[in-house]
Amino acid sequence: MAIVRIYIEGGTVAHANDAAATVANTLALREAFYKLFNQRLGHYDFNLELELGGGWVPTRNSWFKKLGTADEGKLLVDLDRPAGEEDQRLLQLNIEQPHQHLVYFMVQEMETFFLSQPAIFNLAFANRKRIKPDQAIADDDTIAYNEVRDIRNPARVVNTILGRYYRIEKRGKGRKQKYGSKLREGALLLERVNLEQLTQNFPEMLALVTALFPVVKIKEEE
Repeated sequence: MAIVRIYIEGGTVAHANDAAATVANTLALREAFYKLFNQRLGHYDFNLELELGGGWVPTRNSWFKKLGTADEGKLLVDLDRPAGEEDQRLLQLNIEQPHQHLVYFMVQEMETFFLSQPAIFNLAFANRKRIKPDQAIADDDTIAYNEVRDIRNPARVVNTILGRYYRIEKRGKGRKQKYGSKLREGALLLERVNLEQLTQNFPEMLALVTALFPVVKIKEEE
């Protein structure tokens, strides 16, 4: 059976002294990515292995170590800059031309995916108190008048949206919902992203998903 391996920026590299919550949240983010890709690839016969490497430096280094081996895979990292500046990012990543076809970018960050599908916020935070329930998040001024791929620091925008529209209530007191963790809140949002819509809005993700097809085959019908 074919193995599809993707090295992804995000999560944390496991250490023996990691708190249980950190380990659990990293697993939740990996599972969210798995659910995302499985929307398109679920009817194919393959093993999907996702390696979350923490920041882009350790993620890239883990991927570097496997180049040319049976464990070689794709690299998926944040572009961290506007679309069209991929060459500058590849230079920063220190990835040479023979391996650049294995590199794919989340433009500008993973959180851009969430902003491109604002309906997922209500799904992910349905157990929170909704503030301004009559105002659609899609109409919020942080995203309504912007090309989502051009939004700088999308993680900060996600945090702004959560603080404006959701409250955590405990013992009769409320506090703003924060985007406290890419692992925790990020996983909640990511697992609700629609991959088909994502590939329509982000050519980079369409290219990644399309690149996986040559190494997998359709499952035989039961």
